[in-house]
Amino acid sequence: MRPFPILWVRKRASMNSGFFQPFEDVAYPCFLLEEDRLYMNDAAKNTGEPLCDEQFMKRYLSSAMQQGTEDMQGRPHTLPLVSRTACTYSLTLVPTAHGLLAVALQESPPPVNAFSMHVRELLTNIFAALPLLSSRLEDMDTRYVEQVQLNAYHILRLANNMENVTAAEKSAFLPQVVDLSQLLSSLCYCADAVCREHGVPICCTVPDSPVPVYADEKLLSAAFLNLLCNSLQYTRDGNRITVQLRIVKERAVVTVQDEGLGIKPEHLGRIFEPYFSVDPYGDTHMQPGMGLGLSVARETVRSLGGTISAESKFGEGTSFYIGLPLATGQATLLSSGSADYLMNRYSPVYVQLCGYCRLPGL
Repeated sequence: MRPFPILWVRKRASMNSGFFQPFEDVAYPCFLLEEDRLYMNDAAKNTGEPLCDEQFMKRYLSSAMQQGTEDMQGRPHTLPLVSRTACTYSLTLVPTAHGLLAVALQESPPPVNAFSMHVRELLTNIFAALPLLSSRLEDMDTRYVEQVQLNAYHILRLANNMENVTAAEKSAFLPQVVDLSQLLSSLCYCADAVCREHGVPICCTVPDSPVPVYADEKLLSAAFLNLLCNSLQYTRDGNRITVQLRIVKERAVVTVQDEGLGIKPEHLGRIFEPYFSVDPYGDTHMQPGMGLGLSVARETVRSLGGTISAESKFGEGTSFYIGLPLATGQATLLSSGSADYLMNRYSPVYVQLCGYCRLPGL
């Protein structure tokens, strides 16, 4: 790990006292929280988010100071801080005679993220070459290019799931207030549109008013899409997927119900385990996946203070239940809506549902 910013947090200090002066011209970002005011040097103002976000850092450091005073008891204490570019920083808070010293270290990317980064570089080259290759082939031969594209999407989906389950386990994300009603509506609409040829209708019922929850949009979208993916994989004739959002006792409750193959009782207790995947018939009826999809859903929901459970009857279908605490405050607008999901060929909808949806043309 390499040092990044040094943050001085004090309950009482004065800019006129010269305490912050040594940090004003240094090359690394520095902050001074004095009661309700936050001082930032030029390096901090020119750094990427969230370090340059004055309001965010003020809230974060205020919370760290309040919690740290109670928890540290004179010992160093470390808190995570994740940037919007997926860089992870460790804020080491050290009590001193002057107040509270916080040193931020940028962590080296974990092996999973390093692996995913290299995979994405290779996939970028593959995706860039496919249209050119397709244009030089006869129509009968383009099916081979389409098969290469499908397998590339599967690899990208695996990389996403590995990253997401790691981020959820470490709570390495920046949550915000999200309108769960709008998020589910957009994802269900797009999933039903692109998976229509698979023959499994996806219906969604949500309240007319916003349902705010404290979440990470990217991780929560991936978790929900993995539940849909599970229902689409273990399907049968007459299957349909019903998604319902309700508010029950200050919690948002999402039900994802299908009429597919269902899960055998001896397997139901293990479905959320990482890398657990099984052919329900115990033969070559279908190829099990890597077993990360439901793990992503579980770890994401847990990291948001929620609960997830499943009920199933083999041969009749499965129901998943997600409960998330409601958030206070107004929900932010989603960065991705239905149009974005459908227009972006690498959106979570296409990637997570790649085995069951119509992929964008080359």
